[in-house]
Amino acid sequence: MIKVIVDTNIVFSAILNSSGRIGKVLLNSRGVFHFVSCKYMLTEIDRHLIKLQTLTGLELIELNEIINSITGRINLIGEEFISKANIVEAETLTNDVDFNDLLFIGLAIELKGRLWTGDKKLISGIAKKGFNQFITTSELSNILDEIGEKI
Repeated sequence: MIKVIVDTNIVFSAILNSSGRIGKVLLNSRGVFHFVSCKYMLTEIDRHLIKLQTLTGLELIELNEIINSITGRINLIGEEFISKANIVEAETLTNDVDFNDLLFIGLAIELKGRLWTGDKKLISGIAKKGFNQFITTSELSNILDEIGEKI
């Protein structure tokens, strides 16, 4: 099973369109991918809850149901699980790119997983520094297609 570290922007996309490709990958790939993220992701979702509600036009209870169904597919890990050495490496990678993604990069390093993010600036910036543990929505979708899990 492929370990996929999920960045918050992927979760936001799934919340905004759970029937879109990202939502379908998250919701329809049980047993194929092991989705993992930082518990901090919940803080980011909570911080943007009103904006998500405005964008979706949903009542808060409906929005929370969607959030719970999506985040329920992701194993959330406390930041304390990431070793200090991997935090330092993640700081070096993100310090002049996007420091807010430090924990997601640290978790990808810690778990030897692949980061799923839609942040092109982050991908470009840390790839230049030698980090290449990424996976795209297209790659995830193609893997599902290959094993017959049509999305």
